[in-house]
Amino acid sequence: MKNQRTIKKEKIIKGRGIHTGAVATVTFKPAGPNTGILFKRVDVLGSPIIKAQPECIIDGRTSPRQTSIGYQDIQIQTIEHLMAALAGLSIDNILIEINNKEIPALDGSSLEFVKALKEAGIEELPIKRKEYALKEAVWVQEADAFICALPAPVFTVSYTFHHESNRFLKTRYCNIVFEEGVFERDICSSRTFVLKDESERLLERGLGKGADHENTLVVSDEGVVDNTLRYEDEFMRHKILDLIGDLYLLGRHLCAHIIAIKTGHYLNHQLLKRSNGNSKKRGKPLSLPRPWKAPTAAS
Repeated sequence: MKNQRTIKKEKIIKGRGIHTGAVATVTFKPAGPNTGILFKRVDVLGSPIIKAQPECIIDGRTSPRQTSIGYQDIQIQTIEHLMAALAGLSIDNILIEINNKEIPALDGSSLEFVKALKEAGIEELPIKRKEYALKEAVWVQEADAFICALPAPVFTVSYTFHHESNRFLKTRYCNIVFEEGVFERDICSSRTFVLKDESERLLERGLGKGADHENTLVVSDEGVVDNTLRYEDEFMRHKILDLIGDLYLLGRHLCAHIIAIKTGHYLNHQLLKRSNGNSKKRGKPLSLPRPWKAPTAAS
């Protein structure tokens, strides 16, 4: 078993949220062993902290097209791409300060987050990493979408992508064993996407206010609008990116084989909560707005 990791120094990024369109500044800070991933709203009185954990996930039916966490009326929205970057780099402990409620979209993938975190430097801590090995299969199904987690020694994803409402989005399948470097090489730069005919409906629902061709692939029946794919199967790869980010809310490195068909955030969350229900250790939301200070890497 490997040791836990954090970053070596502070790193700041800035950008617009893809749904709110609001500009936010995010500061990554080192954190000590067993801290976990903490989000701190420095724009709110008392600077409350929300821990990335299943109990804090906001219901996807009320917060669609994203993964957001919160407690009472405090929220951190659209964390999945950042969470995927942390998972891909095996960063266990970090304090993330933000002065607005939504994480910046940047280029719509995890690439810029990975670059920023690597520029901050990765530091190994003198304590073993927390891992979660399934003892039995866990699954969730809704209509023709399905996701299952099977016991396995190495995190593996078998994904089937299918989107019947668009002629350009072809059915795809892949099987990926996530060994060292695979996330950075094959997944992290895949961008989020939206169908052209649904973009206006999303705006009417108050979503996608910060989306543009720089951070979102817009897809018509003829192809990608005003953009170029980084991979032929970039849409499927991004679905896997989202899945990785969502599952990292477990708070531990998951040892499992994930089999997913047409899954999205809501089903990912249901699998996560069901898996967490079998865990011996369950976290609780941090009390708000009581001040809470994360330990530093040196403590």
